Amino acid sequence: MTLLLTGSTGFVGRNLLLRVLRDGSFQRIVLPVRDEAKLRRQLAADGFPSLPKGVEVRPSYPAAWEKRVRCDVVVHAAAVLFGRSWEEYERVNIEGTRALLSAVSGKPRVILISSQSAGGPTPRGTTFRDEKTADAPISDYGRSKRDMERMVFREFPNANVLALRPPMVLGARDLATLPLFAMAASRIRVKPGWAHKTYSWIAVEDLIDAILATLRPDPPESRRRVFYVANPNSITDSELISAAVRASAGPRGMVLRLPQTVLRIAAKVVDAVPSLRSSVPSLTRDRAVELFRDRWVVSGDAFSAAFAFTPTRTLDSALESWVAQRRSTESL
Repeated sequence: MTLLLTGSTGFVGRNLLLRVLRDGSFQRIVLPVRDEAKLRRQLAADGFPSLPKGVEVRPSYPAAWEKRVRCDVVVHAAAVLFGRSWEEYERVNIEGTRALLSAVSGKPRVILISSQSAGGPTPRGTTFRDEKTADAPISDYGRSKRDMERMVFREFPNANVLALRPPMVLGARDLATLPLFAMAASRIRVKPGWAHKTYSWIAVEDLIDAILATLRPDPPESRRRVFYVANPNSITDSELISAAVRASAGPRGMVLRLPQTVLRIAAKVVDAVPSLRSSVPSLTRDRAVELFRDRWVVSGDAFSAAFAFTPTRTLDSALESWVAQRRSTESL
């Protein structure tokens, strides 16, 4: 069995790679990456001092490949998450996906790691968003993910494709969580907006379980579909901050509620100052618009029913795994 995995140096892709390496479930793993040295550093930090047997590294852009790759499974986790323009999202999230699927041969099972943002926030007056709810993305990132899905279903009609839309993903190796834990370590915790915001979420280990569940024989009606996959218990932004404080044993403090106007200004400043972009990568004008909506709740019931999948990790355990992995890495 051959797996082609993109995004192996990112959050979800890196965790998936470690799982399949430790399980030995694939004899050959093809990893398109932009920075092979970064991949090797990460693998060494995770207990693989040399490139494991059966792992092949390729240039990240398929146009540079000498020949097409024959594989049994494609998991496409690579994406631009915090772009500065529509063109950047389009080039990577849409055109990059088209190039990737054009460069594989055989009839692989293709799992697209999309996003809740492709659907948009929970419509007002409803409890949750599910697969029957009309898509209404509000950011360029969300629109690029929705358009990626539509392009694949339209241009690759014979491909065995499944698109998964996870909400907020939490767990070890997530760099986007750094600001959350920085707040947990201080006595002042910033919360956007006055009202409580409610979110769906999933632990990265549960998301990996969900991805692997799609590789088992599945009912025909679950193919060529889009699914939300989430923990059944939603959380508020205040609960998330409190859980981060517990996981990191942070000090007692207070929550400072920032008006959304302040966030808009801060996002503009970060976009305009290159030195700030690396320190606060998730605060862009595009993604900031998602912070202004108070409800991002989805139902993962359809996916759970189709694939006999049940998330098992708690919010506390997901954040504790982040802290444990971070401390382990810093001690090396």
